[in-house]
Amino acid sequence: MYTSSFIQNEIINTFGHLIQSQIVRNVRKSISYSILADETTDISQIEQFSLCVRYVEDQSYKIREDFLSFVPVYDVTGAGLANTVLETLSILGFDLKKMRGQGYNGAAMMRGRFRGVQASIKEKLPLALYTHCSSHSLNLCLSDASNIPSIRNCMGVIKEVCRSFHMSAKNLSEAIGNVTSVLGLLSKQRVNANDNFKTLYAQVKEIAAKLDIKEEIPRVCHLQTARNNVLYSIDEEYYRRAVYVPYLDDFCNSLKERFESHKETVASLQHILPEFCTKTNFYSLEAAFSFYEEDFSHKEVVQSEFMLWKEKWSQEKSENLPKTAISSLEKCDKTFFPNIYILLKLLAVLPVSVATVERSFSSLRRLKT
Repeated sequence: MYTSSFIQNEIINTFGHLIQSQIVRNVRKSISYSILADETTDISQIEQFSLCVRYVEDQSYKIREDFLSFVPVYDVTGAGLANTVLETLSILGFDLKKMRGQGYNGAAMMRGRFRGVQASIKEKLPLALYTHCSSHSLNLCLSDASNIPSIRNCMGVIKEVCRSFHMSAKNLSEAIGNVTSVLGLLSKQRVNANDNFKTLYAQVKEIAAKLDIKEEIPRVCHLQTARNNVLYSIDEEYYRRAVYVPYLDDFCNSLKERFESHKETVASLQHILPEFCTKTNFYSLEAAFSFYEEDFSHKEVVQSEFMLWKEKWSQEKSENLPKTAISSLEKCDKTFFPNIYILLKLLAVLPVSVATVERSFSSLRRLKT
């Protein structure tokens, strides 16, 4: 009757192996793939490492992020986790030489370990570009910029009012483009801090007056641990120097640290998209080509392909140009544009977030009954 726990577990394991084998076969057909990983503690206090793979399906040109396995780990150092990743992938049958990306959450408690993981993996596989999870990075930038008590308290109130944000997944090049735009705007705000804050302060005073909130300066204290003892002549100057300028500086520095480590390669790689290639030349791809040089034939061949690719799209109207790597792949003849095809696949498989890995944690409790 197949009711014994032994038989049921055997059937579940068989299903698992069949699904896992199919995923591995699909990845083998792809030119490249990326690994997403995170770890958590299960109910028996054993560290469980969740592994997922990101790749582009060969026929449908869909980006897939599939769960591979939970792996118990006892060495949670960077080198230990890196060995776990590589050994597990090898056992499953992956070609490690095809790994072109690795994504982790980059959170405060995990950052040291995963910096060690990515460094250890990149030492053995130099082309496995490490990218922070964009969602975590933005959240951590806001957290880093909240060292100022008044800003931190403000964030706490906003968090209680709005519990969650729902956003569609963005590709990594778009995320970096948005970060660059934000950095540019914040930098201009910082340069003109006096004039900008004067306008902002007037707006705040107007709102405060309507809500009957009195303008006050925190008391001066001897130890500068919880309050900013800045010099000021008027209230507006105090808030500009104690809150506005430090917040802009902290936020800009955190954005640069967390997003710009892989900016050059990704920003260069996105110039292969028809939306951008019609406005530029091959030298815009120089950084990406240098990083992934092993994946291509001679530079002159790639350059010639790029010129043909650019010519193909130069006659099209801007609204008809593909905007993403996937939509570009659908229009790319891999027989005529083999190197362009590889570049587009590389852009598509680079990790954006580790949400898929974290979703796998919700099933861990059911598996551990």
